[in-house]
Parts: sequence; structure tokens; C-alpha cells
Amino acid sequence: MVKNYNEALFRHNIMETERLILRRFCMDDAADLFECTSQPDMVKYLARDVFASVDDARTEIADKYLAKYGALFWAAVLKESGKVIGSFDLQPTPEDDTVGVGMKINQQYWGRGLGTEGIRRMLALCFDALGANRVEGVHYGGNTASGRVLAKCGLTQEYVARQGAKIKNGVFVDVVYYGITREDYYGKKLQ
Repeated sequence: MVKNYNEALFRHNIMETERLILRRFCMDDAADLFECTSQPDMVKYLARDVFASVDDARTEIADKYLAKYGALFWAAVLKESGKVIGSFDLQPTPEDDTVGVGMKINQQYWGRGLGTEGIRRMLALCFDALGANRVEGVHYGGNTASGRVLAKCGLTQEYVARQGAKIKNGVFVDVVYYGITREDYYGKKLQ
């Protein structure tokens, strides 16, 4: 992986796909983020509860997306409307030349291929700009739609950690792990 992955990430503050602009979050995104994360089905597979107010979304943007982890999160903005419909994120592990990828899409936009489009762009960033050797993705058991997105993007299901995570209300869930290597990515990309 590149020596200074933070610098490489900052050079990719704005990226595009066919239908999305991926950019850094700003405080003006709070209402759209609230809409996205106030839906019970949306957070069913997350470790936290729904946002109760737009102020919760503002706090998340300020504390997470702009401060501590800002370079690792992109707002997913529909080109046609300018609406934020979710997010994509990275979790680099430079010592292993590995990057984790994640996504969250407003449930009103599920089933349209937007998650697949965004994850494909994240994979290109990981392999082309960051020089990662491996990219990983996970989803909680039951969230098969996320598994389908990862598989469509070329990641292979590798294993399931039974009761590998504790989510809200102390419930344990399985964690399904996917991965793709640099060699597989470039081999599949050329086909």
C-alpha cells in the first residue's frame, strides 16, 4: 500500500460513478442523512439505533464524518437530484496492505444497483490509488442484499464468524466475510 494513504485519500475527496458523486460530508447533509438512518429497516443490521432527530445526524457528521474519520467516508449523492442517499467508507490496515469497504444506502434506493456502483468505485480507489493487496467487506447474517452487492463486485465469500458481533439490545449475529485480492481484481477486471 502507498506509504501515506491519508494523502492519497485526500486527493480523492470527490469521485464519480455513472449516477453518483462521492464526496466528503458537510453539515448541509444532515436532513438527508437523518432520512437515511431514521428508517428501522435501514439500521436493522447496524450496531446502533435509528436517529431520533436531524440533530443526531448533525452530531454524527460533526463527530465522525468531519472530525475523527473524515477522510474515510464519502457521502453518496445522486447526480440527478443532489440528494445524499447514503455513504461509502474505507477501513485501511496499512500493515497488512488491506482495506475494508462499507456502504449504507437509503432503503428508498435499494435494488437499483447504486451500492454496486459505489463499491466498484471504492475497489478502484483501493487497488489503483492506495495500492492495496486485499480488500475485504463484511455483512451481518441475514443481510443477504449486502452480500449480493459484494459478490457482484467480485468479492468472494470466505467464511462466517458465528455470533461474531453484538448489535443493539445485546443480540449476537453472524458476520459474513468477503474478500478480493489485487491479483483477482485485475484478473477479473481484464475479462
